[in-house]
Amino acid sequence: MEIRELMKYDLPEAMDLVRDVFFAFEAPEYEETGIRTFCDFIEIDNMTRMVDARVLHIFGAYEQTKLLGIIATRATSHISLFFVRKEEHRKGIGRALFQSVLSNAEADGHNEITVNSSPYATNIYGRLGFHSIDVEQTTDGIRYTPMRYLRSE
Repeated sequence: MEIRELMKYDLPEAMDLVRDVFFAFEAPEYEETGIRTFCDFIEIDNMTRMVDARVLHIFGAYEQTKLLGIIATRATSHISLFFVRKEEHRKGIGRALFQSVLSNAEADGHNEITVNSSPYATNIYGRLGFHSIDVEQTTDGIRYTPMRYLRSE
């Protein structure tokens, strides 16, 4: 498995993967407003602007040419997107992607990683060492629990 930072030309495939996994695991827990908000966020033009401005860094896990999963961060220390293909769950791909985030955060001097976890992913983040820092909230229809990972833990 190879993990590399995605380029603009990788975004359509990556956002297709995100959309597929979102609708399989996340959307059933969301109201229509939340689904619309999420789909607007992952729209290709929006992603391209954020990647071009270096606001968002997206890494993909590949097996040969097949994209298995992605992780995206803002400012190298806040996870914005984290999705692995359904058939690739529980194979260590998410953990490997998270390790790439840890390496980048460390290189930038960050000891803390944050995420606003969806209800589905809270246990996954817990297995990676994250802890809830507040109760579940909803913004623009998106349900999330603020969580934090401290490198010293």
